[in-house]
Amino acid sequence: MVPPVTVTAFTPCNKPCFDQKAFPITPSSGLTKEMFNTYTCLRDPSADCRLAHEFRDRPPGNAWYGPDAHCNSCDIYFTYCAQKDGSMNTGTLKFVTNGGSPVSTTRHALVMPNQPCRGVEVWESPRCGGEKAWDAALKAYTDATGNPKDYFKYVIAVNSMRKRTRQQLHLHVGTLAPGVKDALEKGHAWAKGSKKTFMIACTKAKAADISCKFDASKQTEPQNTIVATFAAGASPSVAKPFETIYGKNTKAPSPPGQSTIKHSMGVVASADNQWLILKLLGGAAECLLADEAKDDQKCNPATAGGGGEPVVDTVATTDKTVPGVVDGVPGRRLKL
Repeated sequence: MVPPVTVTAFTPCNKPCFDQKAFPITPSSGLTKEMFNTYTCLRDPSADCRLAHEFRDRPPGNAWYGPDAHCNSCDIYFTYCAQKDGSMNTGTLKFVTNGGSPVSTTRHALVMPNQPCRGVEVWESPRCGGEKAWDAALKAYTDATGNPKDYFKYVIAVNSMRKRTRQQLHLHVGTLAPGVKDALEKGHAWAKGSKKTFMIACTKAKAADISCKFDASKQTEPQNTIVATFAAGASPSVAKPFETIYGKNTKAPSPPGQSTIKHSMGVVASADNQWLILKLLGGAAECLLADEAKDDQKCNPATAGGGGEPVVDTVATTDKTVPGVVDGVPGRRLKL
């Protein structure tokens, strides 16, 4: 028999993950439910990912996968980042993948720390890996026979607080969507050597890939959907992508910055030791990737300034109303 659990942390706004009758709603200091996507508001996967018996008035089943799930946002943490018995990893931080291929145009890869790390609002935590997470993602690409000098071919991307649905920091690594690639190359050629940034505007027709355009006469945020910033460094971590877009992590009770809450981001290699750091003014990180750019569910038409935002990151499930993973295994209780 599993011993009773003393609840020390819980989800402030994720209805699939908590029962208001059982748990009070008290977000961590400095955080509010409006900062998160409605599917993922946990304080920390090491404390909040729980099994079905810990959720009052719920049907039998595991806590995070499938129609009877209670906490879908814990799926990648339990599947790839926790130990087999569900306890969290400690000691030397490592990065793991989900088995996808960074060089595939049909299924990109996820790269994650093997210790609990909620998301970009705590990217500086030792359990998250800091800027080194970008290097780990690039290594996954090169380990899959990708050439790091294939400029404008691959992208590493991560979702903001409001765009993610998974309660574990995970970087998407894969082939850059062609429609994004062409516009970035044109903007890069125009701005290189004379500008620090440039912007592109993206739209999407139903069942079609995202299409982006660069226009030198339209270089204000309301006219565009992606801001590209030039950065230099022998590796992505040296270019400091997290700090460039999100800044240093704020400390409670100060809330995270607006970019951390709203703006997903990505990194593209543009030349030898040169990088473009992308800020998405509206949209999910996956829409930068070739295998996701045609998905009408994730990448709705984007108007100038991000008015039509692609939806948050999700993974296909047999129950389309519930985010989850098709190849999941039963969730496991964490040892607290």
